Amino acid sequence: MDKNESLDTGSLLNDIKNASDIKHYLHQFESGFIKTSIVSFFEEMMSKYKVSKSDIIRRADIDRGYGYQILKGTRNAGRDNYLRIAIGMGLDLPDTQLLLNITETSPLYVKIKRDAAIIYCIEKHFTLIETQEILYQLNLKILA
Repeated sequence: MDKNESLDTGSLLNDIKNASDIKHYLHQFESGFIKTSIVSFFEEMMSKYKVSKSDIIRRADIDRGYGYQILKGTRNAGRDNYLRIAIGMGLDLPDTQLLLNITETSPLYVKIKRDAAIIYCIEKHFTLIETQEILYQLNLKILA
């Protein structure tokens, strides 16, 4: 195991705060940065969760053409659509957070009420419809 693979995010954050030279820091921890492409991520998750592209798109309730473009990496989506895809794939919370990080969208944050509700739904393995119902009942913006 590489030195930086064993470090948690808090340790790495502390290291970057105390770094005297950003170039040196980035070089030192190069192997610890996320390098997975979105296409590789989707392929890995489809295999891990045993789900097809058509199932994901149907469960995420996303336009078929747009959904395939997102999954092939030829189209970027907004955070809500990535969350819909995560729910459609049945991703657990760590894999959902990784998806949001890879796509450079903000990860779910437990101190934001809407995000907390979405985390709850992901942890309970709710469908998109069930998630939308929870958000609606709580007067929170549904996943658009």
